[in-house]
Amino acid sequence: MKSFGFEDAAPVLSWLQKNTPLVNCLTNNVSKNFVANALLAVGASPSMVEASAEISAFTLVADATVVNVGSLVDYRLRGISMAVQTAHENGKPWILDPAAVSESLFYRSSFARELLRYYPAIIRGNAAEIMFLAGEKSSSRGADSLSSSDEALRAAKLLAGDQNCVVVVSGKKDYVTNGKETFCIMGGDPKMARVTGTGCALSAIMGATACAQYDFLRAAAAACVVMKHAGEYAALNSRGLGSFASALLDGLTIDKLS
Repeated sequence: MKSFGFEDAAPVLSWLQKNTPLVNCLTNNVSKNFVANALLAVGASPSMVEASAEISAFTLVADATVVNVGSLVDYRLRGISMAVQTAHENGKPWILDPAAVSESLFYRSSFARELLRYYPAIIRGNAAEIMFLAGEKSSSRGADSLSSSDEALRAAKLLAGDQNCVVVVSGKKDYVTNGKETFCIMGGDPKMARVTGTGCALSAIMGATACAQYDFLRAAAAACVVMKHAGEYAALNSRGLGSFASALLDGLTIDKLS
């Protein structure tokens, strides 16, 4: 296992400074505004097109697609399925955020597992979500994991191998693995867990970094580096949770990274 820092992330971040990838986010309704602003901060262009009548065509236009199964409702299922199928068939990267999947939430969990047949480039979740997708017992309470990222590392490697993709376990430590090579990213701030949408935003940023001409393992790790830095920046430049959320967006701005 290796650590991964700014020097390692530099090629991806340099690419983001010079390009503006279009990332379509089929994401949690609670966090759409924050996710869009996070993508703008890192230099990407966000979109939220989800109507089934136009999703396939737009998936071909977008550089990447991000799917978050939080706040899932019936009318969204067809559009999401069409988007990931189109992405898979046309070699477009797509990212799966299996928000709150668990044995107790069968509706979203069964749908998330169905989406795996279209082979996401990256799966990003907390420890409990990754363990569940890997078929292991996990402990969660809603969207909150009661398991640590260390506990989920084995499951992440197995899932990455089964899906031939990159799996990211978010937590106090972020682990990024393709089943053979694993990176560990440290940092951030505990208050990040108390701001709505930080995980959703991280998945979206991975959609942006996945568009860089580098492998998905390092692209995902670079996104983790950016988010950890933003958390540290926000902790130093805020007085409470309200200003922390705003400072987090400031910290995501690529030209402030150092």
